[in-house]
Amino acid sequence: MMASLQQYVARLSERERRMLRIGAVAIVLLSVIGIVVPLQRSVSAVEQRVERKRDDLSWLRSVAPQLSGLQAHDAPVLHESLVVLSIAQRARRGCRSPWSAASRAAMAD
Repeated sequence: MMASLQQYVARLSERERRMLRIGAVAIVLLSVIGIVVPLQRSVSAVEQRVERKRDDLSWLRSVAPQLSGLQAHDAPVLHESLVVLSIAQRARRGCRSPWSAASRAAMAD
């Protein structure tokens, strides 16, 4: 197979060999770009998501002492506060409306 390919290339004129090399390089470059660019976009999106989650975690850790200090009779206030905070976090991230059917079903669970 390799010998027949070498014979075929040897029979080509210099111009045709140059075009074949240029075409091969173009195919390799396009293949690499077609793979690397989408992967880089995916990695970037995941890195942003992780950064947002780290920010949320640090915020939750900073608020935890305040929430743990609430008494049992403050439970309705705590629930309302958590709902408002959840809605605000979703809005900041650009998530769907908290009033959608799926969101209401998730909140009811």
